[in-house]
Amino acid sequence: MIRPLHFLLLYVTASWSKEPFKPNLGPDLPAITVSCGDVTLLLRQASQWTPGRIDFRGHAMTTERSA
Repeated sequence: MIRPLHFLLLYVTASWSKEPFKPNLGPDLPAITVSCGDVTLLLRQASQWTPGRIDFRGHAMTTERSA
């Protein structure tokens, strides 16, 4: 049985030894372009990797940064 003091010591020791939380935001690049067949998709880190532009056969199908 874990006594309250033991639990407190375990918690304090574990919290001191952990590194601060750092979220993984993906690659350290400002933007990524993904091509698959005739479709090209632009993703930007600044917009949390949401699609920024969609092209079909080299022609824009969306307005860039319209959201």
